[in-house]
Amino acid sequence: MSEAANRERSTATPRTRIGRRPSKPEDEWHGPDGRIADPRTLTRNIVVALQRAAGNRAVSGALGGSGEARTSSATPTGVTVQRWAWVGAKQVMPTEQGLDANMKALAGDNLVHSYFGQSEFADHAAGKTDYLGNLPDSSTSPGTWVRFSRKGTNLLGENHEQVTLEQVAPAVGSTSFIFEPFSTDVLTPGSAMEAAYDLETKDRYADFGVVGVADKRQFGAESLYPKMGFALTLLLPYFTGENSELDGLKAGGYVGKPTQRYLRIAWAHAKDVADEVAKLTAAKKVVPAQQKKLAKAFDSTKANLDAFITALPVTGYLGTPSTLRRARRSCPRWRSSRRRSSPPCLRGSTPTPS
Repeated sequence: MSEAANRERSTATPRTRIGRRPSKPEDEWHGPDGRIADPRTLTRNIVVALQRAAGNRAVSGALGGSGEARTSSATPTGVTVQRWAWVGAKQVMPTEQGLDANMKALAGDNLVHSYFGQSEFADHAAGKTDYLGNLPDSSTSPGTWVRFSRKGTNLLGENHEQVTLEQVAPAVGSTSFIFEPFSTDVLTPGSAMEAAYDLETKDRYADFGVVGVADKRQFGAESLYPKMGFALTLLLPYFTGENSELDGLKAGGYVGKPTQRYLRIAWAHAKDVADEVAKLTAAKKVVPAQQKKLAKAFDSTKANLDAFITALPVTGYLGTPSTLRRARRSCPRWRSSRRRSSPPCLRGSTPTPS
């Protein structure tokens, strides 16, 4: 499965670029500065050609449109958006002979589908492909046609706030991937850490369509432990009071969501360690120094923090107002402190990473 989404461009026809004069004099569409002089002078064919070369969003922006699908001709307020299915350089109409119901639907919807051949068109319509498709409405580029290499490994350099693998993989119909938030760890059955990880991850399993897969570690990219350490290191200035501004953890940013996820999982891990230390101590066995240190930190803060952390909303942001209100209820001493600062019961609760 590919992890590198590229906008589909036809290799069967010459590419037209905004700012380049078309070959036919009657199709001139730009002014002396290379910009579009008057969108009302554009013919429908020119708009479609530009969209195939540069994409609907870029052309709509250049023409002053919204980028949404329209059926009117190109005007300053109405941009004809390219649609239908294409096989090579030929547009396939829904009325064409030999199309089954699924192929007709693709040929007649309001999205672009560009195929190298008729067999690829038929395979995609039948759900037999796992390397091409249209991005979902939930993405920052809804409906965009994407294509990956049919063979080998594809890599997606993901911007976590833009088009993501959890949008791309279902869009192209692939369940062959590795995903960085999925874990490679063998978690202890029945442990608090396993429960916290499953709680935070179950919706993503559903999004990827792999809920029924028994061993989901095959989709994992790395261990949870360095991710917990990295997240808690990011949060340490808030816990110690060095950083009292919580705007960076609120919705609208990025950091507040993964740090909350790994705070919950790390807290569950600390709970498991504390239970293990208690068992070793009761059995008069040697307790490793790092485990003893973590168990001590957990036991000393459990009364204030356990209810707060375990009640954090899944996929939420640590800096949201509702989360901060719960933190104040869990930490009475915060009621008299600055409202935008981190709660005193959090400060000093995390040992400095060694």
